[in-house]
Amino acid sequence: MTIYLAGAIENDSSGTDWRQDYTKKLKEINGLTIWSPIVKPQWASNAAPDAEAYGKKTLVENWMNDTTSTSRELFYSKDIIDCLAANDKIFDICKNLVNKCDIVIARLPDVFSYGTCCEITIAIERDIPVFVVFPDGKIRSIFLVGKLCKGNQNVFNTYIHNSFDSLFRMLKNIDNNGPRIDNTNDELEVSNRWIKKTWIDATN
Repeated sequence: MTIYLAGAIENDSSGTDWRQDYTKKLKEINGLTIWSPIVKPQWASNAAPDAEAYGKKTLVENWMNDTTSTSRELFYSKDIIDCLAANDKIFDICKNLVNKCDIVIARLPDVFSYGTCCEITIAIERDIPVFVVFPDGKIRSIFLVGKLCKGNQNVFNTYIHNSFDSLFRMLKNIDNNGPRIDNTNDELEVSNRWIKKTWIDATN
């Protein structure tokens, strides 16, 4: 069973650290493979963009943050175009990882992340389970909650968490075939699919 860790990178200074922490804990559950947009599987790394082009990201960020009309003309510079093209390749890899994973765990702090929104949308459209962590406790999107819970408020605590510890305890408990959080049919399905490792094959 493969888990993809979705969440902001460019606007979140902790984007690497929390993925490392989550990966370390999740590996305590047997049979899990963890995919990350930062540490990609070898088959995905082979499609990585030119490192030199992507290394010019600071130049792009400076252009993004400068609102003067003169600096906006830098958009047409070769360095920025090359960097944007490299970033597109990385995004394609991330979308590929989401399409092939069994489960998505998304960490959503108070920062904007276009890529994360796209990844969650892909997972929802393909019926790939998405578990969300709001690290500061604030729910950022009632639309997202509705999509994940599918109108069933009884499964809110299954998919929405205020901390990774809360999510991990639930997953660990389900993996140990322990008592579920509640007795809803939806969570029974979640438990059974997890235990039997019968999540939808999203690679088709």
